Amino acid sequence: MSEKRKIIDSKVTYGKDDIIVETGKPEKKKIKNTGKKKKVKKIILIIVAVLVALLIAFYLLFAFADFYPFKQLREIYVETAMTTDEHQWLAEWFLPKSVIEKVMKRQVKTFDDVNEADVTIDDEADDVLGQKKLKVGDLDYTGREILINDIEQGIMVSKVVGEGYVGKIMLVDDPSRIFLGVTPKWGSMGVVMTEMMANYDAIAGINASGFRDPNGHGDGGSADSRNRSEGVDRGSYRYDRATIGFNEDNKLVVGDIPANEWDDYKLTDCCQFGPALVIEGEQMVFDSAGYGLHPRSVIGQRADGVVLLMIIDGRQVGYSLGITLGECAKIMVEYKAVSAAANDGGSSAVLGYNGEIITIPSSSSLRSTGRYLPDAWLVRKK
Repeated sequence: MSEKRKIIDSKVTYGKDDIIVETGKPEKKKIKNTGKKKKVKKIILIIVAVLVALLIAFYLLFAFADFYPFKQLREIYVETAMTTDEHQWLAEWFLPKSVIEKVMKRQVKTFDDVNEADVTIDDEADDVLGQKKLKVGDLDYTGREILINDIEQGIMVSKVVGEGYVGKIMLVDDPSRIFLGVTPKWGSMGVVMTEMMANYDAIAGINASGFRDPNGHGDGGSADSRNRSEGVDRGSYRYDRATIGFNEDNKLVVGDIPANEWDDYKLTDCCQFGPALVIEGEQMVFDSAGYGLHPRSVIGQRADGVVLLMIIDGRQVGYSLGITLGECAKIMVEYKAVSAAANDGGSSAVLGYNGEIITIPSSSSLRSTGRYLPDAWLVRKK
C-alpha cells in the first residue's frame, strides 16, 4: 500500500487510517471568567440607573419646583425660548404647556402710564456731555470706560459690562438730531444699518421696530407695527406694543398711546415696541419681566435732553450671553434717564457709528453689518 503523507496544522496523517501524531504543543483552553464579567456588567447597570434617576429628578425639579435655583432657571429658560420666533420648540418640546403658560403670564406687555417727565433742553448749552474734560480711556459719570469721545459730533460711547454681558451705550448731546429712518424699499426689503445711515447721511444709528421673522429669515421689508418717520405714518397699530417717539419739543415720550392720540402728543418720529423701562425717572421693569435673556436695544433720554442709545450683545458663549430688561432699566436709571424703552432686541440689536457697526450682532453670518431692518433711530450729523 502506497503511503501518503500530508501535514495539516502541525499534525501528520499517515494513509487512510488517519493515524495522527501530534507534533506541536497542545492548544491551551481559554478560561472564561464569567463571574468577573457579570460583576462589571452589574456595576455599569447600577451607574446607568443612578444617572437616569438623577436626570429624572433634575427634570422634575427644573419643570415644577417653586424654589431657588430651579424656579429662576425655569423662568429664564422658558422666557428666553418663547420670546424668539425660531427657538420656541426648546420650551415646547420639553415642558408641559401649563408650565409654559404660567411662566409667560409674568410678561410685562406695556404700561398704562405715559411718560410726561419734565425735560429741559438748553439750546445754548456748551458741552452738555462734558467731553472737553474727558478722553478715551477715562471713566464716564457712571464709572464706565469711555471708548469714543467725538467732541465735533457731540457723541460719546462707553463700554457696558456686567455679569454675562457686554455692550455699548452712546450719549448724543442734542435730541433734535434724533429721527426715525426707514428702508427705501418699504414693503419689500429692509436695509442693514450701514446702508440706513448712508441713505440719510447719519453719523450714528440703532435699530428700532420689530418685523416679521419666520424661522429667523425675515427680510425686514416692513415693521410688524405702526411707525412714523419725519411725519409720515406706515404700518398697522398694535395694541400690545408701547409707543416710543419724539415730539415737536424733541422730548422722548414712551407708554400706551393709541394711534389716534399720536397727534395729541405731537409725535414727529415714533415706532412701537417696548415695554417702557423708565417713566418719569422711575424704573418700571425688574428682573427678566417675562422676556428672558437676550441681546437688547434700548433708547432713553436724560432730563437735560441728552439721548441714550444702548446695545447689549448676546447669544455668544464666552463673550456675551445677553441681558434682562430689568438690568437694562437699571442701567438707564444709572445714566439718569427720565424715560426709556426697549426697541426690538435679539439678532436685530445693532449700534452703528461713523459708517461702521460698533457692536457685535448675534447672527454669525451678519457680524459686520447686522440684519436687514425696516427702520432705525438715526442721529443727524452736525
